[in-house]
Amino acid sequence: MKKILLTAALLLSLGSCSKNEYKTYDGPFFFYFDLSKSSTITINEAGTMNAEYYVHYTGPQASRTNIVSFSVTPGDGLVEGVDFTVTTAGGALNFMPGFTDLPIRIKWLPHDIDPSKNNTVTIRLENVDDDSFVLGLPGPDNSNYSKSLRQIIISKYQN
Repeated sequence: MKKILLTAALLLSLGSCSKNEYKTYDGPFFFYFDLSKSSTITINEAGTMNAEYYVHYTGPQASRTNIVSFSVTPGDGLVEGVDFTVTTAGGALNFMPGFTDLPIRIKWLPHDIDPSKNNTVTIRLENVDDDSFVLGLPGPDNSNYSKSLRQIIISKYQN
């Protein structure tokens, strides 16, 4: 009886396994590749640190430089120049042929925060200068698009 039950359980488990079929996407796209593997990061208000938030390119090697523009938007509790400084100039990253990772750099400055306010900074990929490139996780007709791979939210917290 044990053999029959074991065999039945094995057959049911094999029959219930289904192969997930995802359509692949060979086109070029850009997305965030943060070492913490998170789209939400925290920074201590008392700390000073130079942070890098990477944008990653994947796809065939580009034949020309592609420009990815980004924005850095603080919540009402943080002020650029007081709480942080964006040290990547110009609001754009120039991906020359062969480049796959470029950082957006922010220097975090020690400054007390008001915990009742929005103490976040959002870095968002806004545009790429070639319409054949996608921002975020692509797929056929952008069906796999993921906002979390297009922006990072950094929160400053109190000690």
